[in-house]
Amino acid sequence: MLWQWFPYTSFFFKKNYTSIDDVDFNTYKLTEVDMKTTFVVNQPTPENGTLVFKIVKAMKKNVKLSEAKIEGYSSSEIGNFEMTIVAVNKQNIEQTLKVNYSVEYKSVAIEHNLTFLNLSVSNGTPFELNKINVECTDYNDKIVKRVKLSDLNWKNLDASEVTENTSLLNEATSSYAGVDLSFEYAVGYIGYGNTYFGNFSDVDYSYEVTSFSL
Repeated sequence: MLWQWFPYTSFFFKKNYTSIDDVDFNTYKLTEVDMKTTFVVNQPTPENGTLVFKIVKAMKKNVKLSEAKIEGYSSSEIGNFEMTIVAVNKQNIEQTLKVNYSVEYKSVAIEHNLTFLNLSVSNGTPFELNKINVECTDYNDKIVKRVKLSDLNWKNLDASEVTENTSLLNEATSSYAGVDLSFEYAVGYIGYGNTYFGNFSDVDYSYEVTSFSL
């Protein structure tokens, strides 16, 4: 007989669930909740998960999380929090279990996915960083927070000298809400995307700049 081994074959076993009304709360105790504990800002209250009731390690019953109540859950802001799972059976006996969870942004990125910036020479923070934001999105892909690049602490950011060799660009790095951010940059005498106007006179002529964009 020829046996053939399939190394990448996976087997999935369906959980057997019991109705919460069929769990004797005088015998079984709610010991754990098998559920996702990382959520996104403005994500609805979770419904998927498993309540695990046990007598001893080898004897347990699984109940769908949707049969319980969840108290204290909020995803309105990022951070670490605690929710309470409340299980009530047909005898109106209640068991509770606290679950730690965290909330984060769905995405954190420099607007327009910018990876390269032209900066004006400066001994401090280049003014362009005041006009470009980090955008944070929620569960519905809506931008719920904007942070100016100038408000972040950037490592390896030095705009004190004009970039002479553009093939050796520097990369500035920082982080926000636990997400790493970076961009390459070149430094010049005048920043891009700005409009200038004014008057100028020399010995023979007078000039007026009506529009000058870079």
